[in-house]
Amino acid sequence: MNAQEVVMTGEKLEQQLGCRLFPNVAIESLREVSIEKLQLCFRRELETIMFVEQLVENGIELEDIRSFLDVHELHSKDRAGFHKEILGFPLKAIGSNIRRQDVDWNKFQVEETGIGYEGDIVIAQALTSTGSTNHIENCYGRDVRLFKGDYFMTVLGNRHSGTSEYGEMPPNGQLEISPQTQVDLLCHGGILGHGICIPSSKSCKTFFSARIAGILQDGDKNLNLLDLYPDLEAEMITSAPIIFNCGTSAEIGKTTASSSVIRALKRRGMRVGATKVAGTGRFRDLLALRDAGADVYYDFPDVGLASTYTDTRCSYQAAVTLFNKINREHVDVIVAEMGGDIIEANIPSILTSQDIMQYARGIIHSSADILGILGSLQQYKEFGVEASIQLTLPKDRNNAGTLDRLKQQKLTAFNTLIETECDQIIEKFFPEKS
Repeated sequence: MNAQEVVMTGEKLEQQLGCRLFPNVAIESLREVSIEKLQLCFRRELETIMFVEQLVENGIELEDIRSFLDVHELHSKDRAGFHKEILGFPLKAIGSNIRRQDVDWNKFQVEETGIGYEGDIVIAQALTSTGSTNHIENCYGRDVRLFKGDYFMTVLGNRHSGTSEYGEMPPNGQLEISPQTQVDLLCHGGILGHGICIPSSKSCKTFFSARIAGILQDGDKNLNLLDLYPDLEAEMITSAPIIFNCGTSAEIGKTTASSSVIRALKRRGMRVGATKVAGTGRFRDLLALRDAGADVYYDFPDVGLASTYTDTRCSYQAAVTLFNKINREHVDVIVAEMGGDIIEANIPSILTSQDIMQYARGIIHSSADILGILGSLQQYKEFGVEASIQLTLPKDRNNAGTLDRLKQQKLTAFNTLIETECDQIIEKFFPEKS
């Protein structure tokens, strides 16, 4: 039998058994699927139909077959090497920027053509096995290696990183979708756009390219990441004290500093909320804050943004929504990390907001060197920041030389890897709890 004949056999078996073979796959919908796609994406279903047919031919009681199907749910088990089959595609991974794990993706539709916008959810197919970023972090925080031909689900968007890949949507914000539409993977969390620049530090100087196999739709409109969450909020509710963690770039130890501060707060017996409110979404950073002891932890993908390289109003409201979301879980303090540097990713809209900064108990700031520290302090002054700013010793620098230069400027810094120094910083922020 060819694939289409097997589908017809499956329909007859369902009538005979009086039940669905596959609760998540309507066999009648497979009639319109090409033989090639059936063999690629529904091989397990075809094999199950032939297996059930053999059971019937061998005289097994129909009630026993129904019980077998109900108990084993052969159709729902993940195929080795794949995340799951969704909308007829064998997905190897769902990017971690799509943080929701409870979505029934098969209730949506997928279209091969259309117009895509920032935040729209798409299914892509890898066109290569190499690139500056050839892994995608899945929704569990694990990096999954992608190879040519692999399918994965992710979102369209922008990334204006100063240390890693830089890329974005077309200037008009509209991406024409067709089977020939080619895009680039801009980050591990899973953002697709047009790659513009790769830093010289990357060993591979070409982007990981993919084609848009389909764009998800909910009725007559594209499915956007924001659609999976409640509307963004515009006003802050009363907040717990916030400790901001900022810096001059990525990869300078901000997440390490956040983790150390969280542990110091936990040693004080405080219930800690943790968030990353700006930058490019990646689950790994949030999991690091959880591992440090955060009681509540969310970041901007948890409210519908893959990155905050977007409209300023939308990014600001995402930050407000995150703070409100955490405060509704009754924390004593919030540690809020900001990715990248303090002049991009709409971070200035947060640091200049009186509604937010009135709750700032202090800022932990990390820079790569002394001049970076001096320039950052000037920038905070221009933003009008009044909160106490505590400096960390620059990563991978000579601490003695750093402290000597800081002393000349009448400044000091602490080592985020030494518990007693972290405890002293928390005492400065919360003298009332000493």
